[in-house]
Amino acid sequence: MLECNSTTALTAAAAQVPEFSVVLVMVNSTAYGGSGGSVGTYSLASGATETALHEMGHKVTFQQFQGPAR
Repeated sequence: MLECNSTTALTAAAAQVPEFSVVLVMVNSTAYGGSGGSVGTYSLASGATETALHEMGHKVTFQQFQGPAR
């Protein structure tokens, strides 16, 4: 599973795009993987586009149960 510092990612997103809806972090690695939750992550592995879409699905589900990430 690829993870990132969610606080850093959300802070950066809010500073650069205050009205963001989803935060996805691309990890500079060709290792396959990703993770969902308040911030989605994915890698540069083959199939990365599908992984990113999959992780966005986790984000939508997370928001339905937890509310907005901010």
